[in-house]
Amino acid sequence: MRTLSKLFVLAASVAISTSLAYADTLGVGQISIDGFGVSYTPATSTSPGMVSFTGGTAGNGYGSLAGFDGGAVNFGSTGTVTLDIATENLANPMELLTITEGTSVLTYYLDAITMASNSGGDISLNTAGYFTDSGPTGDTNGSFDFTTQGTTGEATSYSGTGDIAPEPSSLLLFGTGLLGAAGIARRKFAARFV
Repeated sequence: MRTLSKLFVLAASVAISTSLAYADTLGVGQISIDGFGVSYTPATSTSPGMVSFTGGTAGNGYGSLAGFDGGAVNFGSTGTVTLDIATENLANPMELLTITEGTSVLTYYLDAITMASNSGGDISLNTAGYFTDSGPTGDTNGSFDFTTQGTTGEATSYSGTGDIAPEPSSLLLFGTGLLGAAGIARRKFAARFV
């Protein structure tokens, strides 16, 4: 009876960790984008600073994002997105950009934005959010960091790098595997001294 209950607990643990592992399968990766048509409006006493992005091209991807190299980048649902860079945390996630490669679409949703630096109209923005793709995967935490290049008050081009963070479910699966291996090692070690 005791062996049967141990087998049941082991089977339940494997089933739960396996189902969690498939919740978000984008994996770890990075992708860069470049484009023109970015404008920056500095903050004033009556208005927060604003930055607007239009389309670009994706490249230099590796890991789970390598399949989106060379795809077209579209910002927002209309092709242009304007960000209020004085707002650090958004109340609702905002679709920042999509990258289309063949029939696959990668989308990045923005949760938070901060200005890392502002030097003569060249700004660096750090954003946090999550990635989704058109396949049967869930949301995968990640970030996009942007740098604009131009003159004071108006930027002319931008570059960005997006990173996908390690998945919590993969870490859970790895952790349960380590626990299982530790249990087996403990049992074998204890059996040697009995």
